[in-house]
Amino acid sequence: MIIENYAEQYCLKVSGKIKEIIKSKKLTQTKVVELCENAGVPVSQGTISNITRGAKEIKLSSLISLCKGLNINIIDILSDDDTENKTILKYDDKMYKGYTGTYHTYFFPTISNKEELLHGILDINEPNENGKCEADLKLYTGEKKKNGERDEEIIKYYTGEFAISGPMQSAYCLLNNSQTDEQCCFIFHHFYI
Repeated sequence: MIIENYAEQYCLKVSGKIKEIIKSKKLTQTKVVELCENAGVPVSQGTISNITRGAKEIKLSSLISLCKGLNINIIDILSDDDTENKTILKYDDKMYKGYTGTYHTYFFPTISNKEELLHGILDINEPNENGKCEADLKLYTGEKKKNGERDEEIIKYYTGEFAISGPMQSAYCLLNNSQTDEQCCFIFHHFYI
């Protein structure tokens, strides 16, 4: 039947995507089992082996667990789009060329009675051993606090990740201040440099 053939082909495509992601992350099946267990969604090595060999049927629960363990979006895996999947980020891609480095940033304060711009230094690092571009922001608040005899400027530190979405032609910098649990996001228009 046409429907059965389509379902089998679809499962083979999903299996291929999972296999490619595991390969690109340089993971063994044992490591994938461990990642899934650590994420609280255990998957057996037999299930992983079956999927990566090209399963014609895949349980949705297994797929959800694998995606959570591998930290990937299930929508990217289930997409039936035959074009290259551009939502799964490729950190070593030429899209990042020219974007890593140090940037001076200026912000309007969110407090209405302040008029001076806030200065920050944003570092977008080269991809690390996991292939991710980490980002750090040092924000000079313009406020002072007493430290013994002298005034010391209050500086906020943020860390996070820099990622690019080709289809959206945007670069995203998602940052978090672990001391105050503040979140911030910068979105840049992306073009090839």
